[in-house]
Amino acid sequence: MADRLVEAGIQVTAVGRRKERLDAWVLKHKAERAHGVAFDISKLDAIPQFVKDTESNISIVPAASLPGYSASKAALNAFAMCLRSQLAQTNVKVTEIFPPAVQTELHDYMGANVGRQLGMPLKDFTDKAWDGLLKGEDEVFVGSIGPEDRFLSIAHQRRQTCEEFAQAVLKRSTGKSS
Repeated sequence: MADRLVEAGIQVTAVGRRKERLDAWVLKHKAERAHGVAFDISKLDAIPQFVKDTESNISIVPAASLPGYSASKAALNAFAMCLRSQLAQTNVKVTEIFPPAVQTELHDYMGANVGRQLGMPLKDFTDKAWDGLLKGEDEVFVGSIGPEDRFLSIAHQRRQTCEEFAQAVLKRSTGKSS
């Protein structure tokens, strides 16, 4: 996805654990458009100084076997919805991409033969996410958990309720709505 963004002329800051991969990526795309920041999520004390919003379809429908991961993704989604509401009258656009499981090294702990086969192929995910970004969507859902219509209904109703609640709070606190 980062390659696609740079190729489209967008300046990108990529974040990852492996500095050598980030450095190679920056060299490939030139420093005018590509920047790399190494960050290791296992360094828990550094997390408050470094906020990175990565979503997942699990932010909408939790995985019972991954309670901590599910809760963290739901919290990031709630944070993004609140930011989107707060920044609605500015020129800042909050965009979320909700991936399914994607065939990457993330699942190598299962063994490369098993882990690399889990989920959607990376190219398919990238193509679908890119299409959503090109359409200007501020929530780009790729894949679903369970039937797509039910999954998207849950996500859209959740967002609508958040926006209605934000309007009610704004109206109550200021006497006006945005």
